[in-house]
Amino acid sequence: MTIVRIIGAILFVGFIGCAISTSIVVSDMIEDINRVSAEKENPLFGYPGKLGRIKRKYRQLYPNGGRVRLLNRLMIVAIALLLLGAGLMLQPTSR
Repeated sequence: MTIVRIIGAILFVGFIGCAISTSIVVSDMIEDINRVSAEKENPLFGYPGKLGRIKRKYRQLYPNGGRVRLLNRLMIVAIALLLLGAGLMLQPTSR
């Protein structure tokens, strides 16, 4: 049972890595938008509506840019790792 919890902890660490990577990708997208657009985006205080707006602006400015796809993939993997890792770590112990 200890092995299962260790695997869960490793998956949870993977989630943290994906979350950090997602933050870096969003920051790079904001930099690209602010470099080209006259309408500047504030890199602080993220919320779901703002993320949608950033993704929409990035697609408009860079139609062939791959960062939106990368961001979506990272978010899906992060959620999967979080659910799997937490599920394994919080699994009840059998006696």
